[in-house]
Amino acid sequence: MGKGIKYILLITIMVALFLPLAQEFLNLSKVRPLMGDFVPAPDVTITQKTWLNKEFQDKKEKFVHDNFGYHNTYIRLHNQIGFYLFKKAKANGVVIGKNNYLYEQKYIDAYNGSDFMGVDFIKKKMFMIRYLADTLEKMNKTFLVVFAPGKASYFPEYIPHNKKAIKGITNIEVYTQLANEMKIPHIDFHSWFNQNKNKSQYPLMSKYGIHWSMYGSALAWDSILKTIERDRNIDIPEMDWSKIRLEKSKDTDIDIENGMNLLYRLKPEQMAYPEVKFSTEVKQGQTKPSVLVVGDSFYWQIFAAGISNIFDRSDFWYYFKSAHSPRYKKTKMIEEVDIIDEIDKHNVIIVMSTDVHLGKFGWNFIETLFGYYNGTIPRVLIDPSYSKKIDQTMENIRQDEIWMNKIQEKALIKKIPADSMLFLDAQWVVDEENRKTNKN
Repeated sequence: MGKGIKYILLITIMVALFLPLAQEFLNLSKVRPLMGDFVPAPDVTITQKTWLNKEFQDKKEKFVHDNFGYHNTYIRLHNQIGFYLFKKAKANGVVIGKNNYLYEQKYIDAYNGSDFMGVDFIKKKMFMIRYLADTLEKMNKTFLVVFAPGKASYFPEYIPHNKKAIKGITNIEVYTQLANEMKIPHIDFHSWFNQNKNKSQYPLMSKYGIHWSMYGSALAWDSILKTIERDRNIDIPEMDWSKIRLEKSKDTDIDIENGMNLLYRLKPEQMAYPEVKFSTEVKQGQTKPSVLVVGDSFYWQIFAAGISNIFDRSDFWYYFKSAHSPRYKKTKMIEEVDIIDEIDKHNVIIVMSTDVHLGKFGWNFIETLFGYYNGTIPRVLIDPSYSKKIDQTMENIRQDEIWMNKIQEKALIKKIPADSMLFLDAQWVVDEENRKTNKN
């Protein structure tokens, strides 16, 4: 190796070593923050106690690691090399498909059916939903189930070969079949999006995102509003999205890409962005319904766009964990909300989910209301932390080797994943504890 090349390598190494130090003290350039769940560690103040128990040293080391000069740039460079050379994503659960289509593994599992909860489990859930729909109808309320599309189900042709499995029965197939057979009020956008993928004027889902596109979201909510108008025989103030801009993909259309924290953007695709406007004017003969949505992140786009303007009372219970409303100064946890009182104040209740979350569809909202309205759970015992109890029970079971062996055996007999059987057993334990509490 010539001396010139050696000097170049030496200089390159020295620059790489000292450039972060220069950035730290001189702030040479602006550094893009990392996207996703990364939160840099805060600085720590030294005290006698934190020095002696080594808390200061540990926290200071974490702070320096997360905040040194060009930290984010080096992370992005590392991620870029992994993506460019090995087609690997340095982001939890992200799968890079053919032609760089991006997925999350759980959506592929939902498409393959490897997260299937079993027919009996879904039937039980749908019987509760049918009961709730009937009960709320008697109270002059509209109950609507909305099935949102899934990324892997929409783009199965780009799933990498090593991620494809023998396709089995899926949760969404059984849910929609039972919804039709039991005449449960629902909208199946999961099937509709798949059927219209090649017919739609603009993309309904994006290459680098996990949600429906803004165009797909507007299309879906236009349909939902028309369904509410028909079922309640009302005229809702206008949702106008007639103006559409064609732009390079952005925002939620690149949310998986953003989470990968690459140094360079992937080649953008052209997407349609409707200028969604919700009328604040209530014309003669129009009615603002009071709407509560219990759902996943597929509602965020339209909620952020201002759909609350055409609702009299607009609430979003995200995963039945946090409560969002224009009426709140800040987000509330569901434990701070009087659930039954809020149900009484809304005349439209929507439960909405993509296929990934159908294993926990409703996130215990359905079970909570069912228990209250059929009299098995007194109002005083309605506990929004039910899912937390199940999670804790699942963890307790995992620590019990004998119990876990029985879980594995039952899973083989029922031909469902062990995790699904674990959830069912934990749910049974919690339900039994609730029944005993009710008797007392």
